Amino acid sequence: MNRGEITVTEFVMLLWVNKIKVTLLILAVALGPGFYEDWTARRTEEKLARDRDAVDTQASIAGMMLLSAWKSCSQIGISDINACSRYEGRLLQEQAAPVLAKTAGEQRDSYLKSCQRFYEFDYCKRLLERSIQLSNLQSKE
Repeated sequence: MNRGEITVTEFVMLLWVNKIKVTLLILAVALGPGFYEDWTARRTEEKLARDRDAVDTQASIAGMMLLSAWKSCSQIGISDINACSRYEGRLLQEQAAPVLAKTAGEQRDSYLKSCQRFYEFDYCKRLLERSIQLSNLQSKE
């Protein structure tokens, strides 16, 4: 018995002394997976709802960024955001516009990808265009 072996009687007594812990362990093993699956499903639904609610905010941010980038790119003589994002300006005045254009393009693409998880492309496009229009009107005030 000096190798750490325990008799059946001693094992049963150990379980009896710790009967509350053993009962809780059995309940956790029996009920735990069901609770975990419910929690995971609820968490997934909540994340999906948050993502759906964030679409409007993403459209607003993308619209503001696109308008700002378009204005900067127009000042250096490029009216296309995608072309501007690839432009490698040599003058200091030319170097900010491509960075803005690239960031705005990435935001636009991210928004469209997120939006199309929940809505049709036409709706997503109209929402982005509306955001750009509003941003333009607000920048003139």
